[in-house]
Amino acid sequence: MGDSERDVSERKAGSRASLSDPARCPVCTQANDCGMARGESTCWCFEAVISPTALDAVPEEALGKICICRRCAGVPSAEPER
Repeated sequence: MGDSERDVSERKAGSRASLSDPARCPVCTQANDCGMARGESTCWCFEAVISPTALDAVPEEALGKICICRRCAGVPSAEPER
């Protein structure tokens, strides 16, 4: 297996592992800041515009179930309220 095939395989394995944790991005496995996963009634993604390209990176079994993180979505991080 070549390096690029190994990278893709490792990324897919990491994504599968994150599918069991709704607080982790299914694309990069980092924290996704999901309000629903924290027990809230809303999430940052409800108001976000996420490109079709970003959504294409989400594993099919996670679509509509687990939030991707802001970085993978191409959405700026939330600014702390002052």
